[in-house]
Amino acid sequence: MVKIIQQETFDTVVRENIEEFGLSAEEAIEDAEKQFIAQGIDLSNIIKDLYLRKDEDPLLVALERIKDNIGTSSTDGLEEAVENLKNECRKDIARKILAGKKGAYNLLLNVLTKFKEDKIQVASLAALVALMTGYPDLLDAEGLDLMINKLEDSSSEQQQILTLQWAVECCKKHENNRQSIFKKDITTILKRKIEDSSSSRDLLYHICCLFRHLVLDDDVRVEFSQAHEHARTISSDNLSHLTKLLFKLREDNAAVCELLQTLTSLIVRNEFCQEVADCGGLTFIMDAMTEFPNDEKLNWQCLRLLKGLAGNDEVKLKIMQSGGGALIISCMDRFKNSINISRAGLAVITALCLRSPQNSQLMCELEAPSVIVQAMKIHSADSKIQKSGCCAVRNVVSRCRELSKHFLELGIEEIINDVMKRFKSELEFDAKSALRDLGCNVVFKEEWKGENKSGVIDCN
Repeated sequence: MVKIIQQETFDTVVRENIEEFGLSAEEAIEDAEKQFIAQGIDLSNIIKDLYLRKDEDPLLVALERIKDNIGTSSTDGLEEAVENLKNECRKDIARKILAGKKGAYNLLLNVLTKFKEDKIQVASLAALVALMTGYPDLLDAEGLDLMINKLEDSSSEQQQILTLQWAVECCKKHENNRQSIFKKDITTILKRKIEDSSSSRDLLYHICCLFRHLVLDDDVRVEFSQAHEHARTISSDNLSHLTKLLFKLREDNAAVCELLQTLTSLIVRNEFCQEVADCGGLTFIMDAMTEFPNDEKLNWQCLRLLKGLAGNDEVKLKIMQSGGGALIISCMDRFKNSINISRAGLAVITALCLRSPQNSQLMCELEAPSVIVQAMKIHSADSKIQKSGCCAVRNVVSRCRELSKHFLELGIEEIINDVMKRFKSELEFDAKSALRDLGCNVVFKEEWKGENKSGVIDCN
């Protein structure tokens, strides 16, 4: 476990070094830093020179100014002070933690409650985003209510976008925050905004971003998350509207990429894959990959969504019938040096060929073995690509053993044997499984033979 200390502890050691040992300020800080590092303490949350400039530190000065404004109900210099606080919080996590301990969160909530001028509201929300980026633990019931009210009322679009950004930062690596926000029925509010024809592209972009973060499962502090349940609820109410947004936002590739990523995170059930396809999602993907062949990020997100949609057998068939196989192969070849494209492309091929001899045959006709081998050769040091490559090979040949020749002619046996040597136990099972289905010689390790040499049967 990482060991940390409080800012006060570090400052005390610096003071002692100056007062008791007569060290200069720079020497005192350097010595304190060495002491704590030698003890295995992580100092990433510590501002090293804070003790030396407490009275003039920009963050502390900004906080004092905000306190004065709240106390006097004056707006003179308030926007500047909030802006300075935001800039300080953007510097590093240490300054965020210090700001949090000095009450910055509650001060900003008070400003948002007390001062209704748009420019002050915007500045305060931006400061909250900066404060809680990477530091979401500060969110409480009061902040949550304010967040929901901001999204429900008729505040300016900029305020609403900043509120959505604030909510996104609160969701990252914090399961409790996600559940608290979700329980406030935020999805109903967001649904109304999606259905509102006057909603701008920027607003829709950030709504999609929040949907995606509400279904994350990235908090190591909790044993179970509600990611699947959140995704199911959001999809049930919004999936068709989100899919149709692809056509509304088609001129904005950044917004389309975010929307594709959101849809990928939401299609957690078989019927959701079908719904996206029925609402035109599959058609849009094919058109996008055709119209923007050189946009790497867009093609990457299209491949990722295709992989998700291929979880439905009917949609899987439609993908191949609509020419998806050729687009995938072409994309992988065009971006052969891209790790992201290679990973996503191999994953799609794996999904499309699972339990589908017809798709496997067609993929081989489209020269899928060539791009699979090419990806494994170019990215030989990437374990994820090697694993995906082995899985793709297995799914292509497992029900059509005659297709093995296409891979063997390209030297796949040597490549997979090299994978076993390079990644050893990490990919041994996947590599050996691929070799077995290719018809190559392979020896599996027998984990347990069921022998009982003692002859005693333990019935307890």
